[in-house]
Amino acid sequence: MCDETYRFLDHTADASVEVTADSREGLIRASIAALAELMDLGDPPDDRSLAEGFSLRGDGKTPAEQLVNLLNEWLVVASTKQVYPVITYTAWDKKEARVLVEVHEIDGIRPPQKEVKAITYHAAAVIAPEKGEKLWRATWIADL
Repeated sequence: MCDETYRFLDHTADASVEVTADSREGLIRASIAALAELMDLGDPPDDRSLAEGFSLRGDGKTPAEQLVNLLNEWLVVASTKQVYPVITYTAWDKKEARVLVEVHEIDGIRPPQKEVKAITYHAAAVIAPEKGEKLWRATWIADL
C-alpha cells in the first residue's frame, strides 16, 4: 500500500473588489481605477503626456457580465500597450447591453508591476441602489 495523501493549502491569488458610485458609469471609472491599483501602475501622469485615444467595449447579457468583459478588455490593453486609465467618456447602454469606455495612451508609462491574469465572472454583481439609497455597487474578483 502506498502512502498517498493530499491536503488543501491556503490560496491568496485572488482579490475581491467592491466599488460604489452614484451611477453605473461611475462603477466603470471606479473599477478601472481599482484595477490600475491592483496592477500597480503607479501615479497617474499629467494630462500633458496624453497621446492618441481609443475605445473599449464590454458586451454581455447582464450588467455584471458587461463590466467583467470591459475590465478584461482593459486588462489586455493595459498589459500589452502599457497605457494608464485616463477616462474621458463612459456610457452604459442598457438597450444594447454594452459598455463603451474611451481611454488615452500615455507616453513614457512604466509597465504593470503586478500581474493580474483576469477578472472572473464568479461572484460578479452590479447592484442598483435600493429605495432610499443613492449608491450603485459592483463586486468582482481579480485572479492574481
